[in-house]
Amino acid sequence: MPITAAVQNYVGELCGVKWRPSALQHAMRVELMAVDQLTEKIGAVPQGSAHHGTLIAALAESRKKISVLKDKPLAELSGNRSAILEDIADPIERLMASASAYEDEQDEIGDDEKQEVAWALHEAARRYLFALPKNLDLILDDPCFGKIAGHATVGQALAAKIRGIAFADCEFADYNDSTLDAGNSVEQFGSGSSNTVARLVHRDGTPRVFKPELDRYDPDRPFFSVLVEAGIPPREPNFGNRSIASRLVSEFLGAEVIPEACFALHQGRIGLLMDLAKGKPTVGEKAWLDWPDQAGADRMGPARRKALLIEQHDGRWASFARPFVKPWTAPLSPDAQAGLLEQLNRLEWTDMGTGELDRHRGNIFIEIQGDRVKVTGVDNEFCFGDNQDKLVDGGRASSPGPARLIDAKLYRRLMDGDLDAGLLSKLSGLLTGKAIAATRDRFEAMRQRARSLSPDYVVADWRTWRTPGPPPNLTAAEFLAAQDRPNLFKRDIVRFFKEDGLL
Repeated sequence: MPITAAVQNYVGELCGVKWRPSALQHAMRVELMAVDQLTEKIGAVPQGSAHHGTLIAALAESRKKISVLKDKPLAELSGNRSAILEDIADPIERLMASASAYEDEQDEIGDDEKQEVAWALHEAARRYLFALPKNLDLILDDPCFGKIAGHATVGQALAAKIRGIAFADCEFADYNDSTLDAGNSVEQFGSGSSNTVARLVHRDGTPRVFKPELDRYDPDRPFFSVLVEAGIPPREPNFGNRSIASRLVSEFLGAEVIPEACFALHQGRIGLLMDLAKGKPTVGEKAWLDWPDQAGADRMGPARRKALLIEQHDGRWASFARPFVKPWTAPLSPDAQAGLLEQLNRLEWTDMGTGELDRHRGNIFIEIQGDRVKVTGVDNEFCFGDNQDKLVDGGRASSPGPARLIDAKLYRRLMDGDLDAGLLSKLSGLLTGKAIAATRDRFEAMRQRARSLSPDYVVADWRTWRTPGPPPNLTAAEFLAAQDRPNLFKRDIVRFFKEDGLL
C-alpha cells in the first residue's frame, strides 16, 4: 500500500523520538556474481553451444537493471513498488531461463564444471527474485521511511537493512557528502579493531568520526574467536547498532561516557558517525623492535606471528609495543583527580552493562582542562553478545572485571531506574531478542554486585572518600591501586599518579 507524503512527514517527525521497528530486521543479502567473474567461469563460447551468448546477454541485462534499481532515488519506491518489481522481474526470469537452457546443454556435452556454474547462477537469480519483494517491504514498512526517503537511494536503503539498521538512527539529511566540508575532513584518520575511520566535518562545523558499517567480520581480523564466543554473529555483526546501544546504557546510568552516534552517508557508503572524543588516550604510537630470531619468524605460521604481534616492518620481522603516554601536562588539581576517578568508575560500570570486551588503553580518551575532566570510551562495538548473560570477568577480554567501588549517583540510577521502560524497550530494533535478554541478565548481575558492596564503598564524594575502619584509611586512588584484580585506574593511570607524587 503506497505511503502518502503526509504520512511520511508525520512519521518522520515522530522519528525524532527514535521510533524503531519492533525487532532487529535484516534484509536477505543476495548478490548475483559480477559479469566478468561469471564470464570467466563459464569460459569462452563452447563448440556447438547455442545458449552461451544468450546467457551472457541475459546476465548483463539483469546486472544493468539491478544497478539502475540501486541508484534509483528512494522516494520513487513509495507508490511504485509493483511497477519496479515488474520491471526487474522480466530480465531476471529471462536470466533464469537462459541459465537452465545452458545447464541442460552442458549436461548433454558432459561439462560438469560449466553445468554447475549455470545451476548456481539460476539459483542466485531465483533467490534474488524471491527476496526482493520482502526486502522492499522491509524498507517501506520501516516506521521512519519518510525520514530518509528524500536523501538516499534504494541501494543505500537495502544496504542499511542488510546491516540491520533502523532508519530512526539514520541522519542522512544532515550528514552526507553534499553537506561535507571536505577541506577540513581527513579520510585516513585512524583505525580500530574492526574498521578504518575518517574524520568528517559537515556544515555544522563539528568534527566527527565516520566508520563504514561492515556487513561481516572476517576470520583474519583481531578478536574473531572472542566475537564468536560472545555470540556476536560475524556475518551480521551490527557494530553500529552496538555503539548506539552502548550510548543508551550510558544515558540510562547517567554516566555520559559514550559518544553520541548515528548513521550517515559518505562516498556512497553507510557508516556510523560518532562525536569525536576529546583529549587523548594513555597509549602512544607503535614502537618497533626487531624480532631476535629472524629465521624463526620466517618458519612461523601466520597465526603464530599474529599471536606474538610479529609483523614485517622495514623489511624485517619486528614486534611492537604501545608506550604509556600521560594524558595531561599540568599537575592535576584535587578536583581533577576526583573527577578522573569518578568518570573511570562510570565507564567501568557502563562496560559491565554493555558487556564491552575491547576496552584497551587506546579506547579510552581523557580530556582535562583545569578542574574539568571528560572520559570517553570509543570503539564500543564488541559488546551485547547473545551469549553475554554474565559480567565480563577478565579472561580474553581487554576490559576489567567487576568494580570494587561504585559512584553514588550511578548507584541510584542502577538500582532505581526502570530497566524495561528506560533501557530494554529502546534496544529493540538495535539488538536481537537474545542480546536484549542477556542484557537483562547482566543488569541483574550488576545490581547484585552493587548490593554486595558495603554502603561504605558507594562513593558520594571522590575527593573526600576514605576506606572505613581503623587506619590507614585509604583514598579512592590508594584503594584502587592496592587491588589485586584489575581496574581502569590501576591499569592505565596509577603510574602517572606515582610520577606526579599523588600516590
